Amino acid sequence: MAGDNNVRNVLLKIFEQINSKLFCVIQIGAADGKDHLNDVILRYGKKNDWTCLFVEPSILYFNALKETYKDTKYLFENSAISNRTEKAVFHRVFPRKTLEKINAIGFSNFDPAEIKDPKERKSFSKAYKRGSLVGSKYLLNTTQKETGEQPAFFRSAVDCLTLKDLLFKHSLKKLDFLHIDAEGYDCEIIKQIDFSSEFRPLVVCYEEWGGSKFKDGDDLSNKISLGPTSLSECRKLLLQNEYLITTVESEDTTKNIIAVDTKRLSFDF
Repeated sequence: MAGDNNVRNVLLKIFEQINSKLFCVIQIGAADGKDHLNDVILRYGKKNDWTCLFVEPSILYFNALKETYKDTKYLFENSAISNRTEKAVFHRVFPRKTLEKINAIGFSNFDPAEIKDPKERKSFSKAYKRGSLVGSKYLLNTTQKETGEQPAFFRSAVDCLTLKDLLFKHSLKKLDFLHIDAEGYDCEIIKQIDFSSEFRPLVVCYEEWGGSKFKDGDDLSNKISLGPTSLSECRKLLLQNEYLITTVESEDTTKNIIAVDTKRLSFDF
């Protein structure tokens, strides 16, 4: 979703209308922070002194994220958001050639700067950014198309928080804008929202992994569904809670979904 101009333009229109000085933003799966949401925050967040919390489980991107938003009072969390507060398995997919190098020296000792081949370095960067709590065929298939090589999973442990525990840990009193890019886990996070509380978001932005292209069996972790059933349930939940939903055309295989709370904001997409 990073760099998607279509999503950025829709968000800018929404925030032009809101123009609030008392706003709380949470971005889950923030990567290095250099994305369409960065444009929104630079234009509206800084001048209005927004409260922003950026969540990113991958340490390389987490350090870059803090650098992107240096000299701010924003909050940062180096965890994944799950339906349980615990350690969990984190899935990354690398071409086998790269994975052999990682396994030889250990992931903590692996320095991406040592990758000399530009194609392999680019593939590593994309795969690292796509780290997910969900082991899925999508991750395998996408990596294979990009590299032309047979990929495999690299699994490691990651600290996880529930959405509720995340809010409590950072002493947040409300949640206005929830932005999720959790590589297949987006709907599971949305199911954790308490729509009857002060943490009912005004705007929710998330991804659907290719919609009907993916089947319920594409989840290889056997924990959640990535397919049409899960995506339909997520939309149904938002509609039941009186959100207006629109699909924004994407520049990749995902669909970008933006939902606006019609109880508090009248917005015409």
